[in-house]
Amino acid sequence: MIDAAGLLTEGTIPRLIIGGVLFWAPGLAWAWALARELGPTRWIPISLVLAFTVQPLTLLFLNLLFAIPITLGTTSLLASALTLAGITIGLAPRTNALFTR
Repeated sequence: MIDAAGLLTEGTIPRLIIGGVLFWAPGLAWAWALARELGPTRWIPISLVLAFTVQPLTLLFLNLLFAIPITLGTTSLLASALTLAGITIGLAPRTNALFTR
């Protein structure tokens, strides 16, 4: 049996992969949602730019306005929330089309 918690607490490759995916996921979700017509060759580079701007700036504003601490927990929670929001925005036209037929 693999000790997943042990792998993530040590400085291993799985920790690097999970951290990278968690950091890139909000940018990828929002780029897919907002620039879907451009195709993957265009929105993947856009997602990298969004990953380095959207999540850190949102966390910075939350820290400045509401004194939310910048920790690993708040960063991962914000990344998950921004990813789910991007997926929701991206799927909204499709779900609206299903219900308006």
